[in-house]
Amino acid sequence: MAARRVIALHPETLKMGFLDYMRSRAPGPNDPLFPDLEPQSEDGKRGPRFTRWLVEYRQSIEVYREGVAMHAFRHTAFKPPDRFDSRFSAEKAT
Repeated sequence: MAARRVIALHPETLKMGFLDYMRSRAPGPNDPLFPDLEPQSEDGKRGPRFTRWLVEYRQSIEVYREGVAMHAFRHTAFKPPDRFDSRFSAEKAT
């Protein structure tokens, strides 16, 4: 099982019933939240497809850097805008 984490959810996601969805789809700590995603790696993880999509998306909006993994995103997601690299404009961040 992965480590427990506190995550931020947009209020609109909550209004749409995400917590109810989560409770019904994954009542147990080892239940997959998105069971429709078939495991795609030898270790049974469901994330490779999302990882590929996120890389392609970041490339399309020009915020991709070779060698910077998806997991590095969590280190920059909450930095104030003035701490971002100057190549990333406010337009690209929204």
